[in-house]
Amino acid sequence: MQTVDITPKADSEFWQYSEPLNFLVVVPADSVLPSLISHWASPESLARYIHVYTHLQAGQIKLLQDHKSHGTFHLPCSGLNISRFLHHQIVDLNTHSADTEMLSKLSPRLLSDQSASTTEVVLFSIQVLCEDNKNWLVPEKKLVWRWVKPQSMYRTSGRWEASLAKVFFDAEWSAGTGISILVGSVDEEKFREIEKRNVS
Repeated sequence: MQTVDITPKADSEFWQYSEPLNFLVVVPADSVLPSLISHWASPESLARYIHVYTHLQAGQIKLLQDHKSHGTFHLPCSGLNISRFLHHQIVDLNTHSADTEMLSKLSPRLLSDQSASTTEVVLFSIQVLCEDNKNWLVPEKKLVWRWVKPQSMYRTSGRWEASLAKVFFDAEWSAGTGISILVGSVDEEKFREIEKRNVS
């Protein structure tokens, strides 16, 4: 069973998280709408996909060392149905996040379906690091996040957080650009412990 120590260690812990995971980030032009961070696992994985809603803005995504903007798109769905719409596209294309051609398959389809009633979004791809890219997304587990920047002259990492938005907020003030994000999976009890610890 995978466990995550919620107490920050020395910088060497960063090297335990060396397996890259590709995530698709959708940032709506309307800042009232939440941003969406999604990952679709390969067919042999125990859990197939995950959608994380957060209020991250494009400027915060650009804090990441590994990010790429894919431009502006107009999706033929309401802002509250973006996850469902994208999931249908990914399934229909028979692709997943480990497929290096996922974005090159998805982008033309999105561009070809520019209906009158649309939601304007900016698409990013980002890389997040985990310990084991085959066992990080497990049913009955919850995800926790942490920023690291080993090359920083000041703080080199944050704490494990239940909220990805908190991770970016702390990183923005403590480390600036060039950060990496770690993801780990924990059981419900450990997740609640992290949530409770971070309530101010």
